[in-house]
Amino acid sequence: MNITTKVESMEDINFLQSRILLMANEVWKGIAHEVIIQKRKKKRSLDANSYCWALCDLIAQKLHTTKVEIYQKAIKEVGVFDTIPVRDDAVERWIANWDKNGLGWVCELIGKSKWKGYTNIQIYFGSSTYGTKEMARLIDNLVFWAQELGIPTESKERIEKLKEEWGNK
Repeated sequence: MNITTKVESMEDINFLQSRILLMANEVWKGIAHEVIIQKRKKKRSLDANSYCWALCDLIAQKLHTTKVEIYQKAIKEVGVFDTIPVRDDAVERWIANWDKNGLGWVCELIGKSKWKGYTNIQIYFGSSTYGTKEMARLIDNLVFWAQELGIPTESKERIEKLKEEWGNK
């Protein structure tokens, strides 16, 4: 059984502690339980994600391609990435496994590594892992791209609000 509650004051903590002790005495006799207390994270705005995909779709229509291709191009232009060496005989399998993480989890072959038998791969993380600043960069890039193509975008104020609402991860 999972119980989630919001705690905003010491009174809330004292009340929660008394409820836990009461339940432990009455219900949980002889059964081990775990209580986890963690800092509440700000929920992400699905509006920012929806706007990102709407822009990808509009740009794709204008350029006669797919919204996934536009999204992946945008991820590569402004996204979060690492460069890693992968054993030559494992490159294909590694890329296939990375791609399974989601549409924005893209790999690019960079070339031979300085280590014999290895190839360098640039790996991009999908926007689902992005914090506020990273998502803002992605949306700004897509907005700029759309505007360059003559595609109407939301007002600057609305776009700023969407980016702020994305939340910190």
